[in-house]
Amino acid sequence: MRLKKSSDTVPASVNNYLLAHERKVIITRRHPAILIPSATSATGGLFVAAAVNPIAKDNKSLELTIWLLAGFFCLRFISACFNWFARLLVFTSHRVLLISGAFSGRVRNIPLEDIKNMTLRRSRGGRTLGYGAFIFDTGSRPDIIVDYIPYPEQTYLKVNGLIFQRREGSLSKSEFNEVRPTAAL
Repeated sequence: MRLKKSSDTVPASVNNYLLAHERKVIITRRHPAILIPSATSATGGLFVAAAVNPIAKDNKSLELTIWLLAGFFCLRFISACFNWFARLLVFTSHRVLLISGAFSGRVRNIPLEDIKNMTLRRSRGGRTLGYGAFIFDTGSRPDIIVDYIPYPEQTYLKVNGLIFQRREGSLSKSEFNEVRPTAAL
């Protein structure tokens, strides 16, 4: 997993939400660690169903209930995978876009001018696995929290540079076009 260069192939859905004068600076998906809870419950559900199956052979309703529950956890994991793939965080030269929804698109827009403060928060698990959370303070509305951001320090520095250069009015066209590749997890 790495930050994508603006010249890399990105989902067409991103281009649908860009204004004519905007350029893509950073496009990233959430860290795959967000899938750990649903993957764990699906795996655990299958193990429990397989372990209890010999005991519940005589009781067909119990056997069916256990396998339906395991199937529910597996479907929840598949749904989480689709949502992870469809959710993008896009930083452009003028705003932050939060694109989500595997089946119904939802876009949240935060203009860079409205961001008063951006905080980086990292949990112990985030430091271990390489993700963090951004807290955007816009002043007028409640704080917006975007968690499971991969390469949080690199992204934080890049976005802060973008915000402050934008405020100073010294944003050049070639600035921030290239994101240095980082090592994969």
